[in-house]
Amino acid sequence: MSYLQEKLDIEGYFEANWTHTPVVFENGVPDQSSDWVRLSIQNGKAYQASMGDNPQFRYPGVVFVQIFTAKDVGSGRAIDLADKVEGLFKNAIINGIQFRVPRVNKVPSNSENYQVNVSTAFYRGS
Repeated sequence: MSYLQEKLDIEGYFEANWTHTPVVFENGVPDQSSDWVRLSIQNGKAYQASMGDNPQFRYPGVVFVQIFTAKDVGSGRAIDLADKVEGLFKNAIINGIQFRVPRVNKVPSNSENYQVNVSTAFYRGS
């Protein structure tokens, strides 16, 4: 699987299953008039996982979903959306991409939004 196919599979899965807010993918421009999320993928250092005539390789990475909600109305909406992201990715397997347990982090508010990030480590084989 190529890095491009990995990106297409992850984004396609999220787009097909996320109905709660608008989604912005990497290098996209958000409509900040409502709640929205941004999905991005960061790849890690690939490595050889086995030896022999047909060696196996592992390609780790992290999916980040940044959740943006209205500021000064509490954190409930953002945490609810984080729970929904967790439900999509926790231990999921998407076309050979194995996801782990997501991590939720609250981020200091900027001038426009309240933000919560959900990061989920994953790996795929060769």
